[in-house]
Amino acid sequence: WLENLRTHNAIIEQTTEEHSGTVVETQGDGSMLAFPSARRAVACARSIQRAVGGAFAEASPPIAVRIGVHTGDAIHEDDHFFGTTVHYAARVASEALGGEVVVSSVVHDLVAGPGVDFRESREAELKGLSGLHRLFAVDLIERGESPTNR
Repeated sequence: WLENLRTHNAIIEQTTEEHSGTVVETQGDGSMLAFPSARRAVACARSIQRAVGGAFAEASPPIAVRIGVHTGDAIHEDDHFFGTTVHYAARVASEALGGEVVVSSVVHDLVAGPGVDFRESREAELKGLSGLHRLFAVDLIERGESPTNR
């Protein structure tokens, strides 16, 4: 398990750096990442899913990560981020299935268009947040690419 965790964390760190992001913190197999834009965050999330899928393709049981993306202002103090935005992002991530990238409606509105497609949307109750929230699953297959060439 420890070797799998090291591989997982190395993928997260390398891919985040490649997309101009920062690994804010990790706890076990969970990570909080920060990016200069929602578009970079979504691109990174897609790349992480591909890299993890490739690295653990032969794992038994299968290893798949759940990724949630949200954007907004956060309190930044002593290399940590706090606030409602961080809480919301964690709740979005908790709604993702293994191997899935789910984004908030705010992120969807910012990145929808050329290069980013979505499979479906769904409403979810997010723990600690009132009401229903619209979430969108990112299509991980890029245009012109077949599912077998991922």
